[in-house]
Amino acid sequence: EHHWRALALEESQEQLEAQQRSTRWLIFSMVPPQRAEKLKEDSPELWHVSPADSFYDCSILQMDVSGFTALSSHIDPEEVVELINALFTSIDFAADCLGNVWKIELIGDCYKCVIGGVFPCDDHAIQAVVLAHSIVDIVRSFAASVQLDLSVRVGVHTGSITGAVVGSLRPRYLIFGRDCEVLNKLEQNANRNGILVSDGTKNRLSAEWQSEEKCVLSLHDGSSFRASSLPEGLQNWKAMEGARAKWEKLGKFYASYGPFKAMGQPGDAPAPRPPRTNSADGQASLAEGIEEVAALSHTRSSGDTTQRQTNGVPNPSLIRMNIGNI
Repeated sequence: EHHWRALALEESQEQLEAQQRSTRWLIFSMVPPQRAEKLKEDSPELWHVSPADSFYDCSILQMDVSGFTALSSHIDPEEVVELINALFTSIDFAADCLGNVWKIELIGDCYKCVIGGVFPCDDHAIQAVVLAHSIVDIVRSFAASVQLDLSVRVGVHTGSITGAVVGSLRPRYLIFGRDCEVLNKLEQNANRNGILVSDGTKNRLSAEWQSEEKCVLSLHDGSSFRASSLPEGLQNWKAMEGARAKWEKLGKFYASYGPFKAMGQPGDAPAPRPPRTNSADGQASLAEGIEEVAALSHTRSSGDTTQRQTNGVPNPSLIRMNIGNI
């Protein structure tokens, strides 16, 4: 009888520890690590009364994918979900390769993150434009792989922000400040598959990064700021090549990501595809493309780090697990 009581106690302890790990994962997936440490003992209903965080030297990135809305007339909603999941999981993985990126939110097909600040670093502006170029490469090659007319606009700004938990029901950690409006303007005015950066970001980049097409954008308060586009292709290929060498994990991702192989070298124009139709053959080819790109079942383990990939596309469940282990 003593033996069975000991086993029951051990099982109860394991269940408690599992619940604690689950709770920790939930908190760390919702708020930055330094804020999570302060909130982990509090009820989520009280998180919004905690003081705000100020980040005075960081870069912020915002992107928006166009083309998903039109897909509703071509494919089932479940397939749209699979596409969005596969695409943004790939972007999450590219961000994780850099190591200093905190994803603020993902609403529909709009993604926003902060580089530095939450994870302080001196080269956050460079990491931000590396991620921006990676996002453009991912979306373009992804679109070519599944034969869909998808494109992306990316804005990058360097400055200061305030972060805080908002709401008592399903609380969210959001960022605020004038620089957030600057970021919105940059993303909204970027070209198709283009990157628009503020002077704040541009002035923090090393010499190998090329920029062009300066413009002036206005804010609601009447003030204005200058912005420049970062060209893709050969003009910044050398800079991206150096980034993939510096961040080896990102380089391996580029080497193994299936859609990149389908398109050729990132930054090159995708090969022309036949126009998509609503025919049975067109639906079948789209379904095959979705299945190929969204396949996330293969597991690769190395030491204490496990990454689940197929054609370089990471599994979202493991990304969530990694966030919980920060």
